[in-house]
Amino acid sequence: MTQQPADEETAEEQKQDWTSWRVWRISAGFVFAASFIISALGLWAVYVQLDRGLEHRKADIALGFVERFNTLTYVRARNNLLKPWLKFQDQLALANAHDGLSREQIDQLTTLIIQQDREQNGSLESDILTVVNFFDELSICVSEGICDARTSCFYFQKRAADFQVLYGSSLKNLQAVFNLEDPEKGLNEIANLTQCLS
Repeated sequence: MTQQPADEETAEEQKQDWTSWRVWRISAGFVFAASFIISALGLWAVYVQLDRGLEHRKADIALGFVERFNTLTYVRARNNLLKPWLKFQDQLALANAHDGLSREQIDQLTTLIIQQDREQNGSLESDILTVVNFFDELSICVSEGICDARTSCFYFQKRAADFQVLYGSSLKNLQAVFNLEDPEKGLNEIANLTQCLS
């Protein structure tokens, strides 16, 4: 009979050991679950940060195109393309005071300007191709997702659309003369960007 209390004590110790093992196991489960949740949140935060960094990098690349568009080469080409139109400033102001010029009238005027430039051994056609090549490069950058489309749209969409109106017909002529594949492709894509319009 004296062994009964020892058996009861052993049973009690085993019960306590079992209870403490269960508590330890439940605690370990909670710690594991909490660490898993914290790790998942950490990975999500890293992803968000990297995604934001990528978006900032795309915007930086687009702003690099803005900077490049304002270098001497492109400023000179754009100024050369603008100068001939300044000769017709009064006539253009009068036409715009009424209904403006039709696309056909703009094309005729552009053709006249280019012909006069050819007679003077000018470089307007070369300047046109310089600007068009720039828009081609920008278009590739935007379509491949390397440049931020919204930033590119804000700065270049209106410029490309205006350039297309003024020199679209001469691009078609250059395409025929030099057997160019599609000189207006990049220009059209930039002129038709809509990310900044919404």
